Amino acid sequence: MSMSSQVPVDQTGSHDAPEAASSRRGFMRTVGLGAAAVGALAVTGTALTGVVKAATPDANISATDAELLTFLASLEYAAEKSLYSAAEVAFVTSPTAQRLRLFARLHHDQGVALAAILPSATIVPINSTLQAQTDGNIAAATSEAGLLGVVQTLEENLSSTMLSALGQAQSWHVAEQIAIVCPVNGQEAAAIGFDAGQPTSQWLPAFASTTGALTQAAFPVR
Repeated sequence: MSMSSQVPVDQTGSHDAPEAASSRRGFMRTVGLGAAAVGALAVTGTALTGVVKAATPDANISATDAELLTFLASLEYAAEKSLYSAAEVAFVTSPTAQRLRLFARLHHDQGVALAAILPSATIVPINSTLQAQTDGNIAAATSEAGLLGVVQTLEENLSSTMLSALGQAQSWHVAEQIAIVCPVNGQEAAAIGFDAGQPTSQWLPAFASTTGALTQAAFPVR
């Protein structure tokens, strides 16, 4: 997809009224609370959600939503690259490597789906800050269990980021796409916890949380 790194300047368009926006954010947060629970699919043998709803460019997207989508997509692309790298670590077993490559592909698809709402001339770069941090943590891992812990933290933080972003989106179109991505990251975090042999209570929390959500200040899009 051809896209410019320039976030569009303010554009006029229809936006939710303050009351509607507040109601929508509350609803989307409630919906997002179920994201972690969907991870139960990972232990039943049911395939992880692999279909991301197709999105189309929105000419009326606000500058705020464009910046948010650019940030979220850049994180997904960073996760994709880091998980492909993790799959190549020497001590990683074949089943785990296969799982990591699956997750990498899902992150790619999620990044594309989020970026698809942006004007077609926009380029979304990989979030180099997140990639460098994750790659460093992967390199420091000395066992498969340790590496899975790194990946699980990444997935949990991405899930928290998407849940937090639901309350920041200004339009239903943007919030809808974020809500579609959010549960997938929750499933991935749960699946990694299960693979690592953690107790169910550890990888399937009763309530989703925004703790660990990544911020644009800490992970700028460059």
